[in-house]
Amino acid sequence: RDGVKISPQHTFEDQESMHCQNLLSVLGRLAVHMLSKKILEFQAHDLLEACGDRPDLMNTWSNVEPVVRGGHFSLVAFSREGERGRVVNKYSFTHKLIQHYMASCHIIASWGHAEPPIKEVEEALMYSKWHPIVLFLAEQLRGPISLRLKTVPASMA
Repeated sequence: RDGVKISPQHTFEDQESMHCQNLLSVLGRLAVHMLSKKILEFQAHDLLEACGDRPDLMNTWSNVEPVVRGGHFSLVAFSREGERGRVVNKYSFTHKLIQHYMASCHIIASWGHAEPPIKEVEEALMYSKWHPIVLFLAEQLRGPISLRLKTVPASMA
């Protein structure tokens, strides 16, 4: 199917696909950030930590945020709470399974391309903060899984 031409190089569908990929990347980065920090909600500073190196991702979030605030985005919930005399906007995944799935997708996609938060499934097994995503990681891997486990001191687990 041919898309509507918006420039000689790009079609409307190309842009839509790019926006979808950027949104998945934002959600994946946030999910990983939340797992690594062991937090249940994220705020603006968490978004900057997770996506601040990518202006395109920050722009994607700024386009989606009004939809989230309006309660029309089923993957992320919004709340406004008072903290130390000021109003703070907070966001969370609507279910932990969504967060865990998004984190595992982001980690798998980063293997071999960028500096991944974890480099292999074994690392997810060794550290408790990554335990919730082990099954999702294993599900996304292709072919047989061969684990190389090391003994880890209890203080590191």
